[in-house]
Amino acid sequence: MSRPRILQKVRSACRVKPPAPLPSGYPGAPRFQDPVDVFRRELEAVGGVFLDARNRNPAETLSQVLEQTGHTEVFWEEEKIFTKHGLPYRLRLPESFSTPNLVFSYHYQGRVRLPITLAARSIELDRLAAIPVSASSAAFGIAETGTIVQTVGPGRGRLLNVLPETHIVFLAQGDLLSNMDQLLQRIRPGEEGSALTLVTGPSRTADIGKVLVKGMHGPRRWFVILTEDGG
Repeated sequence: MSRPRILQKVRSACRVKPPAPLPSGYPGAPRFQDPVDVFRRELEAVGGVFLDARNRNPAETLSQVLEQTGHTEVFWEEEKIFTKHGLPYRLRLPESFSTPNLVFSYHYQGRVRLPITLAARSIELDRLAAIPVSASSAAFGIAETGTIVQTVGPGRGRLLNVLPETHIVFLAQGDLLSNMDQLLQRIRPGEEGSALTLVTGPSRTADIGKVLVKGMHGPRRWFVILTEDGG
């Protein structure tokens, strides 16, 4: 192509054109009659495991997770998980909870019994890296994509969510939303912690050679346990 033709094309492309009309509103966000079923389907589509504990003893559901993973210990993000999701618990050596520690429970042969007995261990980096199973509570769930929304704040960091091979998330039914638009309406900047983390299923990446690798940036196993609205 000759130089004059190239310049002519450039000039033509640079001519001011009438701007496209702006949309009058946002695209409609989907709302689901049964967001639980949609959330389950979307979560399982990306390799997550959905467990409905609304009409079931939560100890049985947690035992099911430990049976699948072959572990006997669960490290918990914070005590508030138990009151929010209706999990009876008691503290072993309550004085050990007065300082920041790792909170965990041991379950003989992977069988969980209520109340769950919580113990505490000192926080050490090598111990964190070796944790097999951790549990946290979701701030919200998004049915449209099977996504869990978690908060980060004082005493509630991200290490227990990303270091262990298996992570369990408890999600209250009242916190399950249909879409991202509902999430943006529910969150209050400055009141939800220092950051929000959106996670959809187990960790996976295909950055290298387009080969799918699981567990590269977080847990290989991702369980979501749906509960009735607690305290």
